[in-house]
Order: sequence, then structure tokens, then C-alpha cells
Amino acid sequence: MKILLSKSNQIGDMVLGLPVASVIKQHHPDWRVWCLGKPFNAAVVAAYADVDGFVDYAALLALPFSEQVSTLQAHHFDAILHITPNAHLAKLAK
Repeated sequence: MKILLSKSNQIGDMVLGLPVASVIKQHHPDWRVWCLGKPFNAAVVAAYADVDGFVDYAALLALPFSEQVSTLQAHHFDAILHITPNAHLAKLAK
């Protein structure tokens, strides 16, 4: 299973959301957990042992809508957990 945690706010918000990855890994150590966030969150996420990857939300938004959809699909996420509600991401995930 590959999960995307959507937490596209500021650094403090990302830090507060990261323990969700730890809870998932405690119950399902074989699952892959990725985070979606703003580019300045990449270093924080990279330092967190329970996160396997990062999707740069700003880079995703810079693409045309159809490419945003195909980029997310190319990651083969089984589920997206919206820690911070994001209507645009929900539309992409349909």
C-alpha cells in the first residue's frame, strides 16, 4: 500500500502532521508513506524516518491540470489522506 499524506501548509503544520506517518508505519511497516507539501517542507520530511518520499505541491501546481493528474497517477498512490483539506487535490485524485 502506498499512502500520500496531504499537508500543504507551513513548516509547523507539516511537523505536526508527520506523526501520522509514524502511526501508519507502526501498524503497517510494509506500507510506503509519502507527503505532499510546499517545497520548503522537503528537508523536514526527508529527515523524518517514517516518510518514504515527498511530492512538491508547488511543482505539481505549476503543471497544466491534465499533467497534474497524470503526475499523481504515475506515483500509484492507493490512498490520499487529507490532513489539511485541499479541494484542488481532492479533484485531482478523483
